[in-house]
Amino acid sequence: TRTPNLLIRSQAPYPIGPHGRHPVDTTLQRLHAHGEIAETFKRASTAFQEGNLDEAEKIFQELSTLFPDISAPSLNLAVVNEKKGNMLKAYRLFSKARSEFPSDYETAISTCRFGANLLNSKYSSTSKMDLDLFLEACKDASKTHPQELEAISMLGNMYVLLMRFEEAIPILTRAEKISRNNRDSHVQILSNIALANLRAGNGVEAIAAAEKLMDLYKHIPGISSTAGNVRSILLPYDPETIKLLRMALKEYIASLKLMDESCPAGKWKMDINWTKGAKYFNKVLLNPSRSGTIYKSEPANIVGTRAEDLSPYYTEYIEREIYFLTLTNAWLWKSNGQLSTPCVVHSAAQMWNAEFGPLSSEISYMQTKRIKHRVASTLPLKNIRNYYHWMLEGMIRLVYIQELVLDLPSYNDVKVLVPDTTIPHVQQSIEFLHIPKNRILIYTTSDNYRWAFEQDMIIIDWIHPVDTIGSLSTDSWSPYYPPQEGIFKLRDRLRDTLMEYDPDFDQKSSGVVFISRDKKKSVRFISNEKVLIAALREAFGENRVTVHRGTKPLHEQLLMFATADIVVGSHGAGLANIVVARPGTPVVFFPLYPHVDRTFGHLCTALDLPQWIVSDVNSYYYGTFGDLSRSQIDLIVTTIQKALVAAQKKPAPRKNSESREEDGSLHSRSSETDPQTINDLETIGKSHRKAFHQAEEL
Repeated sequence: TRTPNLLIRSQAPYPIGPHGRHPVDTTLQRLHAHGEIAETFKRASTAFQEGNLDEAEKIFQELSTLFPDISAPSLNLAVVNEKKGNMLKAYRLFSKARSEFPSDYETAISTCRFGANLLNSKYSSTSKMDLDLFLEACKDASKTHPQELEAISMLGNMYVLLMRFEEAIPILTRAEKISRNNRDSHVQILSNIALANLRAGNGVEAIAAAEKLMDLYKHIPGISSTAGNVRSILLPYDPETIKLLRMALKEYIASLKLMDESCPAGKWKMDINWTKGAKYFNKVLLNPSRSGTIYKSEPANIVGTRAEDLSPYYTEYIEREIYFLTLTNAWLWKSNGQLSTPCVVHSAAQMWNAEFGPLSSEISYMQTKRIKHRVASTLPLKNIRNYYHWMLEGMIRLVYIQELVLDLPSYNDVKVLVPDTTIPHVQQSIEFLHIPKNRILIYTTSDNYRWAFEQDMIIIDWIHPVDTIGSLSTDSWSPYYPPQEGIFKLRDRLRDTLMEYDPDFDQKSSGVVFISRDKKKSVRFISNEKVLIAALREAFGENRVTVHRGTKPLHEQLLMFATADIVVGSHGAGLANIVVARPGTPVVFFPLYPHVDRTFGHLCTALDLPQWIVSDVNSYYYGTFGDLSRSQIDLIVTTIQKALVAAQKKPAPRKNSESREEDGSLHSRSSETDPQTINDLETIGKSHRKAFHQAEEL
C-alpha cells in the first residue's frame, strides 16, 4: 500500500564529443571527422530533448548500425526506448550494450540507473529480466570510478531495491560523506539513507536521517515528503506525519513550473477533497442520508501479551460523502494516472497520500494521447497495479459506473477507463462483472504519456470528513478506507454475480481460509508457514482448511472467501477478499508493529465482521514474521477455535443490506442508489450528450 520511492537521477542523452565522458579515441575522432554524421547526432539529441522520441529513435538506430564500436548511439537508443515506456526492449538494448562495451563506464552507470529506476517504479521488472545485470553494472561502475559519487550512491541504491540492506547502508553512508559539498546530491543521498533504514527496520536511524534532512533542507521541496513517508510507517498516528504529508503536496505544487496548453507556469493549485477547481467539475451527492453518520462494529478481540501495543483500536468511523463528478478538460499524467484540470492538480480521495512524480522536468518527453469521447474512470488509484487498491477503490467505482452510467441510455457513448488489462485481476474483474468489451478503454501508458480528455470525464469519488472520533484526524493511512456504502455495494454486486457460478454457494463451506504470503514478495511472510498449515489441518481437519495463494481465477478466489467459516491472515492484498465474506464471518489478524494495518480493521468494521487480533504474532511492515514458535502456533489455533465458538453463539447472520448504527442497533438499508438520484443523473447525461453532439457538428 505504501512504499516510498528512492530518489534516483533520470536518464538523459549521452554526448559523444569531447565534452562527454566517452574517451576521444580514434573511432570517435573518425566520427567527428564526418561533419554530416556529427550533425546527425546533434539532430537526434535535439529531437530527444524536445520529446520527439520517434525521430530520435530512428536516428540513433541508424548511428548505432553505422558505428557499432561506439557506445553512445546504442546507449541513447536504449534510453529513448526507456523514455517511450518500452521497458523490455530498453532492457535488451542495455544488456546488448553491456556485452559489447563491458569496460565502458557510461554503459555501466546507465544500465545501473535504468535498473534502479525500473525497480523503483510501480511497474518494476518482469521475469524476462535478469536483475543480476543491473547489480553487476552498478558494481562495475563503482569499480572503474571508485571516487565517482553517482557510481557509489547508485550501487547503494541498487542494494536497497534488492532488499540487501546490510550491504546498502554502509555504501550510502560513505556516499553521504563525499556529497556534503554538493547540496543536490547530499539531499538525494540523505533521503535514500532514510528510506533504506526504513525498509531495513532501523527505525531510530530512519527517523534520525529524516530529522537531519528537515534540519538542513526543510526549505527544499520534497524533503517533507521523505520525512512524512518515513513517519507514516514508524509513527502512523502522529499528527506531525499528516502535517508533513500535506506540506509535501503544497511544496510540490509551489515548485511546479509546468507550462502547457492547460495552464500557464506558476498558476497551479493543489486540490484535496474536491475543494478547488470547481469551475471544471460538477458533483452530485450519492448518499445524502448516510454521509456524516457513524458506523461501528463490536470491539475487536485482542489476544496475547502485546495487546497494549495495538491501543487504541478503532471500530467506529464516519461515513464519507460519495460523489458523482463530471469533469471537463481533464488530464491524466504518467503511468500512475495523476489527475488534473486546468491549473489544478487533484489528489482526489487519496488526500495527503497522493503520489505526484515530477512533471516540469519531463514535459519535453511527454507524448499526448487525446480522447475524443466521454469517459467514466476507475482512476486515479493509489497504486495502479495493487490488488487492494483495485478491489477497494477501482472496483467500487466500477460497480457505481455500471449502475449509474452503463445502465443508463443517456450515457451509451461513454467508455470505462480501467488500468492495464494485462494485469490479471483487472481483466478478470471486467469479465466477472460482464462489462462489454466495446465499452472498455484501457489506460496502457508510461511515464512519458499524458491523456487529454476532450469530452467529459466521469469519476465516482468520496470526500473524507474531519473525523472527530479519531479514525481520520490522526491516521495517516485513513485515505485508504473507502466509504461503507461503496463497500456494501461492491459486496452485494460480487455475491450476486457468484450465484451465476454456483447458485448454491451460500450453503457451502470452505472452512478455515488461511491467506498465504509468497516468500517472493520478500515481506510479511511466515518462514515456517507449512508447519502452521499442518497444525491448522490437524486441529480442524485435513479438508476443512483452505489455503489462499492468489493464483486461482478471480471467481474461484471470491467463492473461497464467500463460503469461509473464518478467515486468517496478515496485512496484505489477499485480505481485500473479505469484502465478499458472509455477514458475521470472523477474521483473525496477525498485526503489524508499528500497527499500521487499520486498513483491514476498517474493512471489517464496515462489514461488521468480528475481529480477532493475535498480538503475539507480528511483523514490521517491511519485515517478516520469521519462524513461528510452538506457542505462537498454539495461540493462533486456540484463537481460531474461540472465534468459531463465539460466531456459533451469535444470532443468525444478518442480511447483506443490514449495518450497525451508532447506538449499536441494526439498520436495514439498500445498496441501490436512490431512484431520484438516478433520474437526476439521467437528465445530466442527456444534457451533456446533447452538448457533445452539438460540438461534433460544429
